[in-house]
Amino acid sequence: MIIRKQKEKGFTLVELITVIALVSLLAIYLSVEMNDAGEDAKVAMASAFLLSNVPQAINSFRARHAGACDFDNLNVNEATDNLTDRGLFATTPWGDTWEANYNASARQITVSFPTTNAENPTAAAEDIAASAAGKPQVARASGGAADTADTILFSTATTVTTTDYLISCTAATDMACITYVCN
Repeated sequence: MIIRKQKEKGFTLVELITVIALVSLLAIYLSVEMNDAGEDAKVAMASAFLLSNVPQAINSFRARHAGACDFDNLNVNEATDNLTDRGLFATTPWGDTWEANYNASARQITVSFPTTNAENPTAAAEDIAASAAGKPQVARASGGAADTADTILFSTATTVTTTDYLISCTAATDMACITYVCN
C-alpha cells in the first residue's frame, strides 16, 4: 500500500500579508477621497442654495407683496426672517447661521454666508463667491479673503462705493458675501 501525501493548498503567510496591505492602502486612499468629496458636496450645496434658492425666495417675497421688495416698508428689521419664511434653511451646510440684510436705497439684499466650520473655510468662501460672481441677479460676490475692491460697477456704467451697497457683510477668510439685486 502506497500512501501519497497530498500537496496542501492555500495561501502562504506572505501572500496574505501582501493582500491585507494592499486592501488597507486602497481603503485609506478611498476614505481620504470620500472625505474630500464630502466637503466638495457641501460647497456645491452652498452654491446651489445661494444661486437658486435665495433668488427664488426673493422672487417669492416680491410675488407675495405685489412686486415690492422693500422689506423696510413691512416693519421688518432683517431680511433673514422673510427669506427663511419662504422656505430657506437657516443654517449653512456646515451648521453656521447665515444672515441677510436689506439696503432700501440700493434695493439690494446682502447675504452673509459663513464657512467657519468648513474644513478649509477660506477655500470654501472663495469657491462660493467665485461660483456666484456674474450670475443673474447677483450684484456682487466676494469671500475667502479681505476684499480690496472699493467700487461696484453696474451695467449702466454707474459706479458707487461699496459702503452704499454692500451692507453688514465684510468678506473675510471664513465668510462669503453675496449681494442680490431686488428689482
